[in-house]
Amino acid sequence: MSAPPVALEAQGAALDAAERDPARVADALSRALEVWRALPVPALADVVERLTPPSPPIKWVRGKEEAHRQWLDLAADYAPARVGPLLEALTARLPIVSERYGILDEGYTARKVRPLHERLAALGRWPADPRVATRLVALLAEGAYSGWGVEAPRIIYGPAVELIEAIGDTRAADALARLAARPTAKTAGVRDWCAATLPAVAARLRALRPPQTPPALAAILDGRAPAPTRTAGDDGRSEEALLAEIVARPDDDAPRAVYADLLTERGDPRGELIALQLALTRGEGNAAAAMRRVGSLTKRHAKEWLGALAPVAKNARWARGFLDSLELAQNAAATADGWADAARAPALATVRRLGRGRANEQLYLRFVSSPEARALVDVEVPSSAFLDALAELPIGARVTRLRCHRLTAAMSERLATPVFPSLRTLELPTTMAAAAKSAARLSTARPALDRLDLAISDGTDRSWATESAALLRAVLEATTLGAATIRRYRGACIGARRTAGGGLEPLLDGLADHYDLEAADDLLAALGLSRASVRA
Repeated sequence: MSAPPVALEAQGAALDAAERDPARVADALSRALEVWRALPVPALADVVERLTPPSPPIKWVRGKEEAHRQWLDLAADYAPARVGPLLEALTARLPIVSERYGILDEGYTARKVRPLHERLAALGRWPADPRVATRLVALLAEGAYSGWGVEAPRIIYGPAVELIEAIGDTRAADALARLAARPTAKTAGVRDWCAATLPAVAARLRALRPPQTPPALAAILDGRAPAPTRTAGDDGRSEEALLAEIVARPDDDAPRAVYADLLTERGDPRGELIALQLALTRGEGNAAAAMRRVGSLTKRHAKEWLGALAPVAKNARWARGFLDSLELAQNAAATADGWADAARAPALATVRRLGRGRANEQLYLRFVSSPEARALVDVEVPSSAFLDALAELPIGARVTRLRCHRLTAAMSERLATPVFPSLRTLELPTTMAAAAKSAARLSTARPALDRLDLAISDGTDRSWATESAALLRAVLEATTLGAATIRRYRGACIGARRTAGGGLEPLLDGLADHYDLEAADDLLAALGLSRASVRA
């Protein structure tokens, strides 16, 4: 039953006073929740979200079962100021175990997600809290869990939908409607269920029209609206102009630094990411601590920053605060509309390296040819037909690195044509014998390459160094390449490049992260080189 207007106005006045005093944030949050439960209007729910204090993440105990019990114990004591970390960790450390023959058991899906349902039940025992509804909508958007059979999505996510309705936060209606129109779950079954189920839930939430806000309380809420955010940098450039400059000048850190300041002043964590990665690039500060913080930020906010790319992006990497490389997920990761939206995502504008991943060639070509991918210079080539298609695209003129699955004579000839004027590096996953044939083809076609990177999959530990050294020498002697490398164990590139005097010097990429230094030293020794003097 709603509180009388006078009581609401008194609570609102107390909330206003408490919110203006930073020392009374917890009291302000509690009062905001009390008022919202009596009058669940979106403006009050926004106040609750805004008042939620930053809290340290949960310090987990060892073992997933123990961590799950720890989460349930913490959730048993509802405290408004401590809700944030529990909601953030809603799906963390869940002891979900797949059974080999579980799909033969009718109750397998419910048994599999029992820990998730236990956490949802704990949230259901809390007083109504709009932050819970927000987190549950995100859970549906993530759609990380699936099961066998058409009923599996309902079994898994039905309790979350019921709890969203029970909370009654009308803000969730629009979010659910958007999610129904463009589901983002990982599997087609969950996406289909969301598209079929969520429109009715959104309609029922919209029907929950709260009573009119008393005028005095409305005035308080209007007065507590967030201050307008700054939309221009200190130098007067607009946010749109800064982003355009960042895309147009990808190697210039100055506009990125201005944009970082703008976002930081706004309270956007993306500003911190940009500043941290720029500092890492300059070699400033505590690198280990900065990298840990970068990992934490990207883990927490990557989905938001990726935007429409989130459902289809795998192994996304950020450089100097912006998306730099990614691979595509399997075809079923999104609907046809979802893939189309992803290929138009603004986040593609700074991507320099794109891998096909598990997508088919048609989808991959859509991204490579996307007008948004205007910084792309490093492309995977799964087939000769794909190389031919690439040659007809505008990106062919700017691509600097191609990662070919194989190299035929026809592909070698194509690489030597003027359609790839900027191409400097070719990467091939290959065997020792196939690499020798590729070198022969390159020596005949003679494309204007600076470097050949070979990822060798064969060769014994005993013979690998000598065989690789012989191959590198043969490649450098038979071609006009300035450098050639061999990668082993998916580790560092280890190789040699020509010097001005015609000799060789070591070429090592990522050797600090390469665990097999002995193999690297063996290869260099076979080339008559060492790690003692390495030029960057």
